[in-house]
Amino acid sequence: MVLQRHIFGTKLIVILVAVTASSTSRLPASPPAVNILCVGNMAAKVEGDPFLVIERGDLEEVLDLIKSGENVNRVRWSGFSLLHRAAQLGQTDICQLLIDNGADVNIRSSRGWYTPLHSALANGYVETGEYLLTRGAKPWAKSKYKEDPFDYGAKRGYKGICTDLRNKVAKLEMAISLRRHNEVFSTKS
Repeated sequence: MVLQRHIFGTKLIVILVAVTASSTSRLPASPPAVNILCVGNMAAKVEGDPFLVIERGDLEEVLDLIKSGENVNRVRWSGFSLLHRAAQLGQTDICQLLIDNGADVNIRSSRGWYTPLHSALANGYVETGEYLLTRGAKPWAKSKYKEDPFDYGAKRGYKGICTDLRNKVAKLEMAISLRRHNEVFSTKS
């Protein structure tokens, strides 16, 4: 009897494989019998996974993770960082905690080159997106598919809020540019 554990989605699957082997051969006499038993929510079974800690949204637990030396720029197999996950879930307070402790606000996913701002807007979290912008997120960063965060959010069903935020950012950038222009030319006279 062999016990194997596999993770599918958010479920931990335990597979019991019974293998009978002939005494004269190394190969099983017949295909192995496989029994699949679902053991419940993976979050209850896999303690200490920082991505699950982020998902639970417990600020104190995230702080404990950081204090224990967890890399705040850790990247999961999917290519997303802890900050991507917090932004994807609209957890602005956790985004703040991660950034305050050294998380890169413009970190790119390895698949698609998405930033945390892409993740926030793609899930309709404008408040989180605005916060990321105040912390230096690049509003015009393009993904591998040539989409800025506003385009990506609009494609994912949040066209109205992404268009509004894009207009706010463009107006703010225009005002900053105008102020710089006026400062440069007012000192020359």
